[in-house]
Amino acid sequence: MNRTARILRIVLLLLLAAGTARAQEHAAYEGLPVSEVVVHGLETTDRDVVLRRMDLREGIPFERATARRDERAITALGFFWSVRVEPEGSAPPDSVRVHVRLKERFA
Repeated sequence: MNRTARILRIVLLLLLAAGTARAQEHAAYEGLPVSEVVVHGLETTDRDVVLRRMDLREGIPFERATARRDERAITALGFFWSVRVEPEGSAPPDSVRVHVRLKERFA
């Protein structure tokens, strides 16, 4: 195996490990009600444009599949270079805060 192939293999393994860790973290919040949706990274796009594309809202149980769908729906707007929907523990402890991290294309 040449050096380039070894480097690519290592990079792929690291990406796979990162994705697995992210999935495990999200699994800890599965089914907990969303207490808040916080949007980060907006400079020119209105927050409501993003929120209208999302199924995750306050009071709705957090589901990884819904978070992935929301990422795809926001990406489909075409306004952002990157979109990540991430859960975080919240106060009260039996709920989850959802962070939407965006990088705008046209900012």
